[in-house]
Amino acid sequence: MLTPILLALLAGHQEAITEAASDPFAPYGEARVRSEFASRSKKEQRGLIGYLEFDLSHQTSFGLECLRFALALSDRDPGLFSEASPAPHFDPASLAPGQPIQRKALDVDSSAYQAFASQLERPRPARRYRAAWAYDWVLGEPVQLTDPDEPQRHFENACAGFPPDVDLAEALILQALDNRRLTESIAAFGHAYTDRDGGVYPGITLYDAWSSGVEMEMPDVDVLGLATALLPKLEKRWVAPIPNSEHKQLYGALFARFEPVKQYRGLREALARTYLISEPVLYDGFTGAHLNPLHGFWELHTSIPAKVFEELPEEKRWEKFLEQLVKDTGRDEDRLQGAFNRRVSLSDSEAFIKRRVVALMKDLGWFESE
Repeated sequence: MLTPILLALLAGHQEAITEAASDPFAPYGEARVRSEFASRSKKEQRGLIGYLEFDLSHQTSFGLECLRFALALSDRDPGLFSEASPAPHFDPASLAPGQPIQRKALDVDSSAYQAFASQLERPRPARRYRAAWAYDWVLGEPVQLTDPDEPQRHFENACAGFPPDVDLAEALILQALDNRRLTESIAAFGHAYTDRDGGVYPGITLYDAWSSGVEMEMPDVDVLGLATALLPKLEKRWVAPIPNSEHKQLYGALFARFEPVKQYRGLREALARTYLISEPVLYDGFTGAHLNPLHGFWELHTSIPAKVFEELPEEKRWEKFLEQLVKDTGRDEDRLQGAFNRRVSLSDSEAFIKRRVVALMKDLGWFESE
């Protein structure tokens, strides 16, 4: 049961979040702001984004300070990071020579792709910002997904309260939290999801599919590929087609290798997302109930990734670690207050960035034709 003090803290936090969420696009409204941007040439749009980057470099907020700290974790020029490569798929010719169904990438607009993607979107909804950077768990570094300088993406992110490079900063936080302990297993589940007709689903990995909890078909090629990579002492027991009588044992063995991967990645991704965002989209069993514990954990370690890294548990202690994290946050009023303060500060930072976009557009004279 929450004490009166905790209830007061909660009420104060909600009021602060509401205040931060008041219309930052006033007096024009978000629709007018967006239409003004859309009406401008690419050159003008790039000019606005460049102005925003310059302006924010001279501004101070908790969110911007966290962003700068994260970006400073690497002295490597972002242009030297690799472009993301399509996820590989397991080879049917070597794994199932008796039924080597050729693999072919599906069109992302095809009905088969859209149907499966929509199933995954329910447990794994879209993020709140559009990313040009992501962390590659196999390479152990950020990779470029798309043009990082595209102005429309930056504008949409700014309208959502996110500064340029928020995606690169998150990738660098993940790099700082990854000790590379499970890279081999992560790589195995990093293969592309395929169906029994040989369709390859671009942008959807076995990890995405398995961690969603959605019921799906698994072709023998993928099952045997995982077994070859993760169960070297056992994989020779199975050949395609795998008898139904063998599914329980084989899938059980593979799930036992998947669960630590989900725990390892899930915890680090939840921490990376709460480093910069007050209320991020969370996956892999993490929900809104974990926001205060995660923010409180960052606050306890003064938002320094190296300190958090030292406290991260091995997978066999994952469940106990989370239970203790939630318990400690709930019974320590100072820690809960710190979590609330951190979330409010990040919410304030998001509202500030939205206001700056409007102010800079006004500076450029974009709203003069009333």
